[in-house]
Amino acid sequence: MGSLYKRNNKGNWISSHYDHQGRRRNLSTRTTDHRAAERILREREAKSALRREGVIDPRTDGYTAADRAPIQDHIEAYLEHCKQSDHAKRHLQGRRAQLMGLLKDSQVTRLADVTPELLQHRLKALRGSRSPRTCNDHRAAWVAFFNWCVKTSRIPENPLSIVPKMNEHLDRKRERRALNDDEIHRLIHVTQDIDEQNEAQYGPRWTPRSIIYLVAVLTGLRRGEIKKLTWGDVDLEAYSITIRVGVGKAKREDVIPIHPQAAEALASLKSAQLKPTDHVFKTMPSFQTVQKDFGRAGITRKDEAGRIVDFHALRTTFGTNLAQQSVPPQHAQRLMRHADYRTTQNHYTKLEVTDTRKAVKRLQSIGPTGNDSRYDSSAQQIRQQSVHASMREDASGCDKQEESGDEEGKPKSLDEGSSGDSVPTDATQCTPVRWSGRRDSSSRHSASMRRHNPFPRNSIPTSLSARLPFAVNSAHIVGACCMLVSDQSGAAILGSASK
Repeated sequence: MGSLYKRNNKGNWISSHYDHQGRRRNLSTRTTDHRAAERILREREAKSALRREGVIDPRTDGYTAADRAPIQDHIEAYLEHCKQSDHAKRHLQGRRAQLMGLLKDSQVTRLADVTPELLQHRLKALRGSRSPRTCNDHRAAWVAFFNWCVKTSRIPENPLSIVPKMNEHLDRKRERRALNDDEIHRLIHVTQDIDEQNEAQYGPRWTPRSIIYLVAVLTGLRRGEIKKLTWGDVDLEAYSITIRVGVGKAKREDVIPIHPQAAEALASLKSAQLKPTDHVFKTMPSFQTVQKDFGRAGITRKDEAGRIVDFHALRTTFGTNLAQQSVPPQHAQRLMRHADYRTTQNHYTKLEVTDTRKAVKRLQSIGPTGNDSRYDSSAQQIRQQSVHASMREDASGCDKQEESGDEEGKPKSLDEGSSGDSVPTDATQCTPVRWSGRRDSSSRHSASMRRHNPFPRNSIPTSLSARLPFAVNSAHIVGACCMLVSDQSGAAILGSASK
């Protein structure tokens, strides 16, 4: 039972009762009327009993309390959670801008104010000036925030999960392309000349850009990863590079192999005075410098299709070269260090028509030609479809041959001059049935048919086929042949088979 009391015998009545978890709760009734305070106490005790019995979900109290709090407090708590999860500083800044942008434009104050319709309206407004991929990033920020609210019991479910994504392939504002071999050769050659001139002027202080481009295109490392690379990360004897935790985008340590040419270029920079903590490259070329180097090499920034080239395009070139060399997708994903192989295939594999044309040329011509065993099944079907027509044509020729061979003008008997299971002599003189396609000696069906058929497949007597009805198939013909050989009275069996 609960009770009512006043602090210092003045002010509002305070109710005291036990909640569904057995904890004592002292809450103000916000009234000085004793009867009204008793009614509020009984309602609180009844709700605690319903929660204790499972009739009311106790989590609804947390949802109600969270909805009363300002949405900015929830966003700050979410960003603090992301910060403790070691999210990159740049990523946190972007998330804050994406979340606060909606609040600024729509005057949202509570979690319940954010609806799917409101988010879709926001994305539609962004679509006028932003690409579909940027709009999907805004959607992903809000969906991730509400998923976190569900996990922390602030809302029962995520209402924004039904908001559809935009198709990023319809209108891509920035699409990179891969450099071909000639463009890479020109870029390295041009920057080598610049490095030679500047090394003579600045000495060891100069960082050769040609080696930076060469390492980028042969390892697929990102610009920030190359910038943070130290000599302790490079193992020239094992031909490997270690990507430490905090250097790459992934929260793990990766060891990737390096091309011998890249290892040779790095070895030319290493000296005995360098420490393992020293950076491999003292400086990195800026965006403007990279574009100037591309221009000197005759590489335009944007091609006719609207695709661009920049420093990150060297990583795209690395992924495309792996695909051109028929490297399995699992290995390419491992070398590119992507969590999902679809990222490697969709964004870092840029195959041209010349690459796909090579794959098509590997296909062999269709048809029963040569010694290609792939067409055995097709030839078998062709043989079965054309067997009746071939037998009809050959049957008339055999009948004429039998009539001209008999002195009295009567056809010879099939078993005339034969004994036991021997093959009829006149049958072998007939023109054999010509099967369309070649023989399939490796087929199980053909092997089993030869075990039960005393005649070869391509030499069934056409005189026999002439006496059979055209409605029967090749299996019936072979069965009839076996019956003729095993019985002396072949004519009688033929008559029964034709019926």
